[in-house]
Amino acid sequence: FNIISGTSMSSPHVAGMAALLKHRRPSWTPMMIKSALMTTGNDILGSFTDNAAASSEGRRTFAQGAGHTRPTLAADPGLVFTHGPDDWRRYVCGVGQATCPDPLSPSDLNGASIAIGAMAGTQTVSRTVLSVASSSQTYSATVAGLPGIDVSVNPGMLTVPAGGTQTFDVTFTRTDAPLNKWQAGHLTLTPAGGGNLVRIPLVIRPVSLAAPLEVSLDANNAATWSIQSGVNDTITLGKRGLIPAETDEETLADDPTNSFNTANPDSNQGIFVKEIVVPAGTSVLRAATFDSDTDGNDDLDLFLYRVNPDSSRTFVAFSAGPTSEEVVTLRNPVAPRTYRLYVHAFETDGPDVDFTLFSWVLGTSDAGNMTVNGPFAGTIGSQHTVELTTTGLTAGTRYLGQITYTGSVTGPLGTPTIVSGKAS
Repeated sequence: FNIISGTSMSSPHVAGMAALLKHRRPSWTPMMIKSALMTTGNDILGSFTDNAAASSEGRRTFAQGAGHTRPTLAADPGLVFTHGPDDWRRYVCGVGQATCPDPLSPSDLNGASIAIGAMAGTQTVSRTVLSVASSSQTYSATVAGLPGIDVSVNPGMLTVPAGGTQTFDVTFTRTDAPLNKWQAGHLTLTPAGGGNLVRIPLVIRPVSLAAPLEVSLDANNAATWSIQSGVNDTITLGKRGLIPAETDEETLADDPTNSFNTANPDSNQGIFVKEIVVPAGTSVLRAATFDSDTDGNDDLDLFLYRVNPDSSRTFVAFSAGPTSEEVVTLRNPVAPRTYRLYVHAFETDGPDVDFTLFSWVLGTSDAGNMTVNGPFAGTIGSQHTVELTTTGLTAGTRYLGQITYTGSVTGPLGTPTIVSGKAS
């Protein structure tokens, strides 16, 4: 015989259970079926060792998800968490993959789990349950696990009529949980009149500071954004740049194959190669092309390689969307090194394309053209508004810089915020 485990077998098993549930509950959506399988699961894996990235329970939760599926219980879960296409649209905007007027925080997607990848001090998450029971039921909420993090559920008692919904908030507040380390637990809704428990996994990673990874200069060559402290400390802001882009104006013939061989990049057609020397202490390496800086409706792609001491090359980043709006960014790149950037004319609207390549190698020096407010007296969960202004920028030039955050006691906080934009 042959024993097979892992995704290869769990996937068809879960698909089969979903098919059975769809037959039993034909009006249920895929998300309702997923929720029912998750909330009625139970732990199956044993203990894991603690490490720097995650606690023992955190590692087990990532390994088992909601646990072992139990389809008989899933057929009558009592409550389900569900969402639809519009929620996914808002979620895509919330994770920065698109722009819309109503982005959804990723942690607020109404699924049968709660995950917060970067919680600075405190965060409140909302969930809405839908009753699939035949009668009204009251549930009490309890939380287990998550050492070093206080959890409150409001309301703590939920009365959900048959076919009705109820929304509740879960507030997480760090007390003494280690920073940058995943903690895990479970939220359980227990029905007062008997029935299946509704259990969802919780995973939280406390951080010292929550700040946007990148902001753009506005029409006034300024920017404003919010940060949230995860520590009790004075937060000082540091400046790197702004530096202007190095530009290369080139013409590339269209690649008739519409393909790029990453294993042997020099063998491709329709390529421009730029070597970028990156000295020690570089904080950001970036290269970009823009639709507005090509001569038509063209599709350019970017492929970045690091040249190793033995002259071999390591493929490190790429950007290959359907237009010429492409960017590759390395924070704290391996240095000193030389990098090779390949611009590929995947498809052009004529025999060739005229374009401008922009590249930046940002160090740690302040160029003297940015001003930011602060310092801030940070406390756990406190929010502060960063206001950035600039002087002396050349209109039409694309710039790159970075704002760092440092605690007077705790040292570097969070991830520095990249500042970018075309000066007006």
